[in-house]
Amino acid sequence: MKLKILFLSTILLISCFANGQIISIKNINETYNEKVKVSGSFYLGMQFGQKTELEKLNVLFPDNTGGALCIDIASIDGRYKASIEHKLAQPVSGLNQLDFPSKYQSELNSYKPNELAVKTTIGKDCEGSNNKSLISSWTNEIAGKDVVLLIRSDARKDVVYIHNIQKGFKCKKFKSEYKVIYDKYCELKGIDLAKVNSLKIKRKNLQKMPDEIIKLAYKNDK
Repeated sequence: MKLKILFLSTILLISCFANGQIISIKNINETYNEKVKVSGSFYLGMQFGQKTELEKLNVLFPDNTGGALCIDIASIDGRYKASIEHKLAQPVSGLNQLDFPSKYQSELNSYKPNELAVKTTIGKDCEGSNNKSLISSWTNEIAGKDVVLLIRSDARKDVVYIHNIQKGFKCKKFKSEYKVIYDKYCELKGIDLAKVNSLKIKRKNLQKMPDEIIKLAYKNDK
C-alpha cells in the first residue's frame, strides 16, 4: 500500500513539472549606470504580480511554442537595462525558467519584483513587428496570481480593457520617487490571459488619446 502511494505521489510530482524546463541563455546584453535617460516606450513590462523578493525569471509559453524569444528588462529607476535574444532549440510549453548569468546580480537583488519590468515577446525574429507578448514572472509559483502591466504614460487616465469583459482596469501611479523608466502599474485582477488575444489601453488627457494595443500569444481568436 505504501509503495502504491509513493508511486502515485511520484506521478503527480512529475506531471506538475511536465511542461517546465530550464532554458539556458548564454548571451545577455546588460548595463548598469548611475546616469539614466527617460524611456520613450509606453509598454515596458507584463508579469505576474509578486510582493516577495526576486527569484529566477520565468516565462509562460503557449503549447508547443517555437521561434525567437525576445526579452527587455528595465529597472524603474533606469539604472539597469538588459536585452536577451534567444532562438528556442525545441518547442516549449507552460512555465519555463530562464537561466542566464548577470554581471549585476547584487544590484538586481536590491529591487522589488515590480521594480524590474520584463517585456517578453515571441516571433520569427526580434525585429518583427508582428511579435506577440508573453507573461513573465520573477517566481515559479504563479497559481492564483494576478497579472501586472507596467507602463510609462503621460496620460491623465489609462484604463485597460479586455475583449468581452465590460469592466476596465485603471492604472495607478507608483509612489516611488525614482520612477524614471515607467511610472504606472495596471493590475488585471481575476483574468485568465491564456484566454485573451489582446489588451486595449484607453488613454485620456483633456482630450482622448489613441488607444494602445498589446497582442498576446496565448489565444488566436479572430
